[in-house]
Amino acid sequence: MKAFLVSNLRARALVALSLTMAALLLLLGVWSWLPPVEAREPATIGLGSAAPTLSSSDIMTTSIFLPIVFKGDEVFSDDFSDTSSGWPHRVTLSKNCYVEYQEGRYRVKVTKKDQICFIPNSNIPKLVNGTFSVRVRRTSDTGRHLFYGLIFGAGQDAANNRWVVEIYPNKDARCGNDKPFYQLVAIGGGRLKYYDDKCTDAIDTDKNDWNELKVIRNGQNIKVYINGKLKGDYNDATYLLDEGNSLLEVVSLSDETIYVEFDDLLIRQSTAP
Repeated sequence: MKAFLVSNLRARALVALSLTMAALLLLLGVWSWLPPVEAREPATIGLGSAAPTLSSSDIMTTSIFLPIVFKGDEVFSDDFSDTSSGWPHRVTLSKNCYVEYQEGRYRVKVTKKDQICFIPNSNIPKLVNGTFSVRVRRTSDTGRHLFYGLIFGAGQDAANNRWVVEIYPNKDARCGNDKPFYQLVAIGGGRLKYYDDKCTDAIDTDKNDWNELKVIRNGQNIKVYINGKLKGDYNDATYLLDEGNSLLEVVSLSDETIYVEFDDLLIRQSTAP
């Protein structure tokens, strides 16, 4: 009886092993016929862009793109790694303002005192209310006397119709010669309005130090953040009839050649901090 049981168990084990081997061989055979799966970076879909469409060829594609990352209310973002993302490249915008992509950043060269460089990108959707942010730094040893900034709410004639938040990344006499400052400026119909200059330790002044500018606008309310810190909260209905264009800005205050780099531009619909 014992021998019969042992023999029976061995027979069942051999059957199970045979079935397992057959399943494995079948799987390997099917797998060898499958097309390769292509791995790619996460795709990003912003709600401000047109809804994606699928064709029959898209549905039958053998490539798999996972995961899809939704960034909610994002309208526009640019890390300046793509030279075709819409900014002028290797051109002189004016006689003394040269712009180009530079190793994953966007560089502006200014060679004359009191030169204002406005840098547009027609790919940026118009947005009046929302969050606007960018990182920026000075990379030249000379040319410490400058402003760099982010223009928002501008019209087609940005020189005469715009809001701009500007950083002066150098210690200045108006701040006791021990702090830099930023300023919020409104220009409407050629009329210029300066808000109080804000001296702050939040601004990094050394060469190659990044400063993040962020503006949150909700109607007449404008909040200014420097390196993540709320530094100004303004309420003014003077210039609300704007067109919602966004640009970058560099202003030279000396005859020395200056270099400024921008990175990580982000525009969102949200007006939350």
